[in-house]
Amino acid sequence: IDFIDKYLEQFCVGKNLTGVKWLEVGCGLGSLSHYVNKHGGTYTGLDFSNLAISQAKMISELKQDESTFILADVSDPSLDLNQKFDIIIDSHLLHCLTSNQDRSVYYEFIKKHLKADGVFLVETMCFDKNMNIPIGYEFCENYILKKEIKESYLPIRLIKTPKAIEEELQNSPLKIKTFFYHNELGFNIYEDFPNLEVESLPRTIRFSLELA
Repeated sequence: IDFIDKYLEQFCVGKNLTGVKWLEVGCGLGSLSHYVNKHGGTYTGLDFSNLAISQAKMISELKQDESTFILADVSDPSLDLNQKFDIIIDSHLLHCLTSNQDRSVYYEFIKKHLKADGVFLVETMCFDKNMNIPIGYEFCENYILKKEIKESYLPIRLIKTPKAIEEELQNSPLKIKTFFYHNELGFNIYEDFPNLEVESLPRTIRFSLELA
């Protein structure tokens, strides 16, 4: 929300958000829906987790709002919501797509569902040379972070360098509007190590994309 507020303040001064169509991908429980409804927009949340979508719908019913929640996989090339949105928010989904193929499909999904004057806002983690890799995790040369799960190391995040992320975006079907590296903001993705300092964590990139 801090990222969204700062973006709207800088680039949408005086814009009436009433009736604006929002899509949140990786929505989880749909916590952003309250923010959207407060601004008079219409909210759609999308997530791969059946549990998350079920709980999001239950919460929405309790709040008696008109949010829509969809169970779907953005790495499915055939996925089509048959509508376009003014603002699409990536709620920390991009770095969970550890396959370059899945990320390519994801960008095509965004292109398909973004209005001509729409914007795609992303906050994602990026590599830093001071990152600490705790016990039970493994970081590979291709920037994939793996976690030991049931005696096997499975990929959980793709943490590219800022330069690699920029190059990926330049090769996507979308156009970079803003791109900011935030050294003071870190992502702690290590569940067993909640007290790690920012200096030892993946850092934060905030960027916005629009149709080319």
